[in-house]
Amino acid sequence: MMQWQKAQDALKKKTLSSAELGRLGVSRTSLQRWVADGRLVRLSRGLYGLQELPITENYSLLSANLQIPSGVICLISALMYHGATTQLSGDVWIALQGRSHCPRFEYPKIRVHRFTGPAFLEGIEEHRVDGGVLRVYSIEKTIVDLFRLRNKVGLDVALEALKDGLRTKKAKLGRIHELAKKLRIYTVMRPYIEAEVSG
Repeated sequence: MMQWQKAQDALKKKTLSSAELGRLGVSRTSLQRWVADGRLVRLSRGLYGLQELPITENYSLLSANLQIPSGVICLISALMYHGATTQLSGDVWIALQGRSHCPRFEYPKIRVHRFTGPAFLEGIEEHRVDGGVLRVYSIEKTIVDLFRLRNKVGLDVALEALKDGLRTKKAKLGRIHELAKKLRIYTVMRPYIEAEVSG
Protein backbone atom coordinates (compact mmCIF):
# COMPACT_ATOMS: atom_id res chain seq x y z
CA MET A 1 0.00 0.00 0.00
CA MET A 2 2.89 2.33 0.81
CA GLN A 3 4.35 1.68 -2.67
CA TRP A 4 1.08 2.68 -4.33
CA GLN A 5 0.73 5.84 -2.21
CA LYS A 6 4.28 6.96 -3.06
CA ALA A 7 3.77 6.22 -6.75
CA GLN A 8 0.37 7.93 -6.83
CA ASP A 9 1.70 11.09 -5.16
CA ALA A 10 4.57 11.31 -7.65
CA LEU A 11 2.37 10.51 -10.68
CA LYS A 12 -0.11 13.25 -9.79
CA LYS A 13 2.64 15.71 -10.71
CA LYS A 14 3.87 14.11 -13.96
CA THR A 15 4.24 10.94 -15.97
CA LEU A 16 7.16 8.77 -14.79
CA SER A 17 9.46 6.18 -16.29
CA SER A 18 9.80 2.71 -14.75
CA ALA A 19 13.33 3.72 -13.66
CA GLU A 20 12.01 6.80 -11.81
CA LEU A 21 9.31 4.68 -10.15
CA GLY A 22 11.97 2.10 -9.26
CA ARG A 23 13.91 4.80 -7.39
CA LEU A 24 10.75 5.36 -5.32
CA GLY A 25 10.81 1.69 -4.33
CA VAL A 26 8.21 0.48 -6.84
CA SER A 27 8.87 -3.00 -8.23
CA ARG A 28 8.18 -4.06 -11.84
CA THR A 29 5.71 -6.63 -10.48
CA SER A 30 3.74 -3.84 -8.80
CA LEU A 31 3.71 -1.82 -12.03
CA GLN A 32 2.33 -4.79 -13.98
CA ARG A 33 -0.34 -5.44 -11.31
CA TRP A 34 -1.44 -1.77 -11.23
CA VAL A 35 -1.70 -1.68 -15.04
CA ALA A 36 -3.70 -4.94 -15.00
CA ASP A 37 -6.17 -3.65 -12.39
CA GLY A 38 -6.58 -0.28 -14.18
CA ARG A 39 -4.99 2.02 -11.61
CA LEU A 40 -2.08 2.83 -13.89
CA VAL A 41 -1.74 3.36 -17.66
CA ARG A 42 1.32 2.20 -19.60
CA LEU A 43 1.60 5.18 -21.93
CA SER A 44 4.51 3.78 -23.91
CA ARG A 45 7.45 1.50 -23.30
CA GLY A 46 8.70 2.20 -19.77
CA LEU A 47 6.44 5.27 -19.29
CA TYR A 48 3.49 5.34 -16.88
CA GLY A 49 0.70 7.70 -15.83
CA LEU A 50 -2.39 7.60 -13.65
CA GLN A 51 -5.64 6.31 -15.17
CA GLU A 52 -7.27 9.73 -14.70
CA LEU A 53 -4.39 11.60 -16.37
CA PRO A 54 -5.86 13.86 -19.07
CA ILE A 55 -4.38 13.00 -22.46
CA THR A 56 -4.11 16.07 -24.69
CA GLU A 57 -2.86 16.65 -28.21
CA ASN A 58 0.56 17.39 -26.68
CA TYR A 59 0.84 13.92 -25.15
CA SER A 60 2.68 12.30 -28.08
CA LEU A 61 5.15 15.22 -28.17
CA LEU A 62 5.85 14.88 -24.45
CA SER A 63 6.11 11.11 -24.71
CA ALA A 64 8.78 11.40 -27.43
CA ASN A 65 10.63 14.10 -25.49
CA LEU A 66 10.63 12.06 -22.26
CA GLN A 67 12.14 9.13 -24.13
CA ILE A 68 14.69 11.36 -25.91
CA PRO A 69 15.41 14.04 -23.27
CA SER A 70 18.27 15.54 -25.31
CA GLY A 71 15.96 16.12 -28.28
CA VAL A 72 13.90 19.20 -29.15
CA ILE A 73 10.45 19.12 -30.79
CA CYS A 74 10.85 20.80 -34.19
CA LEU A 75 9.34 21.65 -37.57
CA ILE A 76 5.73 20.40 -38.12
CA SER A 77 5.37 19.15 -34.53
CA ALA A 78 6.61 22.48 -33.13
CA LEU A 79 4.16 24.32 -35.42
CA MET A 80 1.33 22.12 -34.15
CA TYR A 81 2.35 22.81 -30.54
CA HIS A 82 2.32 26.58 -31.18
CA GLY A 83 -1.04 26.31 -32.98
CA ALA A 84 0.42 27.88 -36.11
CA THR A 85 -0.49 25.42 -38.85
CA THR A 86 -3.30 23.55 -40.54
CA GLN A 87 -0.80 20.74 -41.27
CA LEU A 88 -1.28 17.52 -39.33
CA SER A 89 1.28 14.82 -38.70
CA GLY A 90 0.93 11.55 -36.85
CA ASP A 91 4.71 11.49 -36.46
CA VAL A 92 6.65 13.52 -33.92
CA TRP A 93 9.37 15.62 -35.55
CA ILE A 94 12.34 15.91 -33.21
CA ALA A 95 15.80 17.46 -33.58
CA LEU A 96 18.92 15.81 -32.19
CA GLN A 97 22.33 17.39 -31.93
CA GLY A 98 24.85 16.09 -34.44
CA ARG A 99 25.28 12.33 -34.22
CA SER A 100 23.79 11.86 -30.74
CA HIS A 101 22.17 8.47 -30.12
CA CYS A 102 18.46 8.02 -30.76
CA PRO A 103 16.84 5.19 -28.77
CA ARG A 104 14.22 2.91 -30.34
CA PHE A 105 10.74 2.85 -28.87
CA GLU A 106 7.22 1.74 -29.77
CA TYR A 107 5.28 4.99 -29.45
CA PRO A 108 5.11 7.59 -30.86
CA LYS A 109 6.51 7.26 -34.37
CA ILE A 110 9.26 9.84 -34.79
CA ARG A 111 11.10 11.66 -37.56
CA VAL A 112 14.61 12.56 -36.46
CA HIS A 113 16.40 15.60 -37.87
CA ARG A 114 20.07 16.24 -37.14
CA PHE A 115 20.91 19.87 -36.33
CA THR A 116 24.37 21.18 -35.44
CA GLY A 117 25.77 24.30 -33.76
CA PRO A 118 23.40 27.30 -33.57
CA ALA A 119 20.81 25.42 -35.67
CA PHE A 120 20.36 23.08 -32.69
CA LEU A 121 21.04 25.43 -29.77
CA GLU A 122 19.07 28.55 -30.74
CA GLY A 123 15.43 29.07 -29.78
CA ILE A 124 14.87 26.18 -27.36
CA GLU A 125 11.93 26.74 -25.00
CA GLU A 126 10.71 24.58 -22.12
CA HIS A 127 6.98 24.32 -21.40
CA ARG A 128 5.12 22.36 -18.72
CA VAL A 129 2.53 20.13 -20.38
CA ASP A 130 0.63 17.06 -19.16
CA GLY A 131 2.76 16.79 -16.04
CA GLY A 132 6.12 16.96 -17.81
CA VAL A 133 8.54 19.42 -19.38
CA LEU A 134 8.46 19.71 -23.16
CA ARG A 135 11.52 21.00 -25.02
CA VAL A 136 10.34 22.70 -28.20
CA TYR A 137 11.68 25.34 -30.57
CA SER A 138 10.12 28.80 -30.40
CA ILE A 139 7.69 29.77 -33.13
CA GLU A 140 10.30 32.11 -34.68
CA LYS A 141 12.99 29.40 -34.75
CA THR A 142 10.47 26.94 -36.20
CA ILE A 143 9.58 29.33 -39.04
CA VAL A 144 13.27 29.83 -39.84
CA ASP A 145 13.88 26.05 -39.72
CA LEU A 146 10.99 25.47 -42.13
CA PHE A 147 12.67 27.77 -44.64
CA ARG A 148 16.05 26.11 -44.03
CA LEU A 149 14.52 22.69 -44.65
CA ARG A 150 11.94 23.78 -47.25
CA ASN A 151 13.04 20.97 -49.60
CA LYS A 152 11.95 18.44 -46.94
CA VAL A 153 8.78 20.08 -45.62
CA GLY A 154 7.68 22.14 -48.62
CA LEU A 155 7.86 25.89 -49.25
CA ASP A 156 4.06 26.14 -48.90
CA VAL A 157 4.31 24.96 -45.26
CA ALA A 158 7.03 27.53 -44.51
CA LEU A 159 5.01 30.33 -46.12
CA GLU A 160 1.83 29.37 -44.25
CA ALA A 161 3.76 29.39 -40.94
CA LEU A 162 5.35 32.78 -41.67
CA LYS A 163 1.99 34.29 -42.67
CA ASP A 164 0.14 32.86 -39.67
CA GLY A 165 2.91 33.71 -37.19
CA LEU A 166 3.01 37.37 -38.25
CA ARG A 167 -0.77 37.78 -38.73
CA THR A 168 -1.60 36.40 -35.26
CA LYS A 169 1.43 38.14 -33.69
CA LYS A 170 2.57 34.80 -32.23
CA ALA A 171 5.92 35.43 -33.91
CA LYS A 172 8.08 38.52 -33.43
CA LEU A 173 9.42 39.91 -36.70
CA GLY A 174 12.68 41.13 -35.13
CA ARG A 175 13.43 37.67 -33.73
CA ILE A 176 12.74 36.05 -37.12
CA HIS A 177 15.23 38.49 -38.75
CA GLU A 178 17.82 37.77 -36.05
CA LEU A 179 17.55 33.98 -36.33
CA ALA A 180 17.39 34.01 -40.14
CA LYS A 181 20.68 35.95 -40.24
CA LYS A 182 22.33 33.75 -37.60
CA LEU A 183 21.32 30.58 -39.45
CA ARG A 184 22.26 32.04 -42.87
CA ILE A 185 18.86 31.82 -44.51
CA TYR A 186 17.97 35.52 -44.46
CA THR A 187 18.60 36.05 -48.20
CA VAL A 188 16.08 33.33 -49.04
CA MET A 189 13.52 34.54 -46.49
CA ARG A 190 13.79 38.28 -47.08
CA PRO A 191 11.46 38.62 -50.12
CA TYR A 192 8.78 36.52 -48.42
CA ILE A 193 9.05 38.52 -45.20
CA GLU A 194 8.89 41.82 -47.10
CA ALA A 195 5.86 40.65 -49.11
CA GLU A 196 4.10 39.63 -45.91
CA VAL A 197 4.90 42.86 -44.04
CA SER A 198 3.98 45.16 -46.94
CA GLY A 199 0.87 43.15 -47.84
